[in-house]
Amino acid sequence: MLNGNYVTSVGLSAFAPPTSSPMPAEELQALLRTRGLHLKLGNMLKGGIVSQVYSAVDARGNSVVVKHTQDVVSGFPAMPNLSHKSHYVDTALLRYLETNSAVRVPHVMNAFEDSPITVMEDLRQSGFRLVSDITAAGTAPVHAALSTGRSLALIQLALGEHAEFITAESSRELFYDRGFE
Repeated sequence: MLNGNYVTSVGLSAFAPPTSSPMPAEELQALLRTRGLHLKLGNMLKGGIVSQVYSAVDARGNSVVVKHTQDVVSGFPAMPNLSHKSHYVDTALLRYLETNSAVRVPHVMNAFEDSPITVMEDLRQSGFRLVSDITAAGTAPVHAALSTGRSLALIQLALGEHAEFITAESSRELFYDRGFE
């Protein structure tokens, strides 16, 4: 706000910038049902700025993770509006790393070409934790640095064989971010 006006990336405006809100969990669960997936969504997990990520349980009681992405209208000039299309890049990177790298990433179980929803393996069930969680909690053991460094090196090797693509972040940044998740 500057002198009663909202600051936008192109100048001053008397109108508030548009914002976006996440799809309600109940609506996402109903959408998944129309796709033949009978999942019960649980708690919202960390998913970054663009995505809503939920723990979920399938009809057989297996734990999975559901990620849904929609357009984000930031309303903040320094942060660009982000397209839901970044979801497809993330899903493609998971699939690429799963088949072309020794880094353990979640297996993509379901992904839809016409809707930015991905259902993936819940690695927490195998004892995995996010590096960012361990670091923030101050519980990272010293010996973990070796495997973290090795994983980041493997991601960089995989990156060297992957073509660059156009996104809000470069493919190098996306690969690096994936390494810390």
